[in-house]
Amino acid sequence: MTSSSENGLSTTWEKICYIFQLTKKMTINAEEIESDLKGFLQPINGFKSALDHIIRANNNPADSPEYKESNLDKALGHIYRAFFDTADWLGMNYHLNILKELKPYNVDTITKALPDYYSDTRPTLLELRKQIADLRNNKDIAQDKELIINEVDAYSAIVEHLMNIYKNVVALKPSLEEIKRKNRRSGFLTKYIIPIGAAFLGAVLGFFLSKWI
Repeated sequence: MTSSSENGLSTTWEKICYIFQLTKKMTINAEEIESDLKGFLQPINGFKSALDHIIRANNNPADSPEYKESNLDKALGHIYRAFFDTADWLGMNYHLNILKELKPYNVDTITKALPDYYSDTRPTLLELRKQIADLRNNKDIAQDKELIINEVDAYSAIVEHLMNIYKNVVALKPSLEEIKRKNRRSGFLTKYIIPIGAAFLGAVLGFFLSKWI
């Protein structure tokens, strides 16, 4: 095997391992959202296909370097697509779960618990969705391998940002509930107690005034 072939195989293998580790980390995070991982079939199939080509590349020492390199390239393609499938699933579910967690609360409650939500967090969510769409549109395993890593790193950073927003919202759930209860009590006082008290006071004052006049 020539030195250039060895370097090529090493580079491809390093990228396979790097992308696999990121995908594995995302899969663990996905299990925190949905333990049975419904709809997670595509990434699993990608892992299986990648493993098949990795075995082929290493099964027979007598195989040509070109054959081994071809199989590792195919394994990289499967891992690359498995990463995107995982990132798509995780990013979408983080976004949906953020909206789901905030759905029971009105604007006033959200603003008090998350002062920057409407001015910063919500626009950030929209911007991250746009960045995800751009990455998906530009996804191409046939491009330069260095660009593949750049794409993977960029998408990984977006998903991590979504994860941090989601965890922040979940951590503030007790505050959201407390503010919601206070608003409910305040609304009850405004809607019922104060009008009833005012009516009663008015009746009492009216009674005494009628006696005095």
